[in-house]
Amino acid sequence: MSRFLRFVGSHRRSIACLGLLSGAATGCEDVRHRTAQSEIVSNDDVAQIQPVVHSHSFTMNNIDATRQLAAGIYGVENNRWRWTAGDFSIVLATPRTAPVRGADLVLTFYIPEAIVSRIGPVTLTADLNQMKVGMTTYKTAGAQHFSALIPQDLLTQSPAAIDFHLDRCVRAGVLESRELGFIIESISLEAHENR
Repeated sequence: MSRFLRFVGSHRRSIACLGLLSGAATGCEDVRHRTAQSEIVSNDDVAQIQPVVHSHSFTMNNIDATRQLAAGIYGVENNRWRWTAGDFSIVLATPRTAPVRGADLVLTFYIPEAIVSRIGPVTLTADLNQMKVGMTTYKTAGAQHFSALIPQDLLTQSPAAIDFHLDRCVRAGVLESRELGFIIESISLEAHENR
């Protein structure tokens, strides 16, 4: 069985539930259109949480890394993944060579069909120190991948707070009590290899 099929299988219950609810009438009132991102976590403040930041790469079921999930990420489900809100922040240790070479930010996640059918294409933006480091638009459901090269001049300290912003999400109370963005599985900030 492929990794993708195992991933979909592990999400079957939540996806099925969302699929039932997605049959309801859709409309702008169901979607939170987002135009401006408020600052979630300031890198001026990350020194306060530095003692609990150990990892530059982890999966969402890693309990040791839970305190690195700074905002907008819900509890672990199926011992594997977590839902996000429309805005969320993750604090990561920076690789040792990042101040010289930069680093590659990689996020793996899943967008259920019920979310795509309700809100349409969604654009994910990543910011560090209020500077945009990457932006990608996703038009289809399924397993997804986000990557961005963060330049070395933005990685002069460790840890670093990465703020993520979705331009659209399902507002709280529409499909369930929480605001829903997508399902996140893993994140990493890896040393960039110059080729």
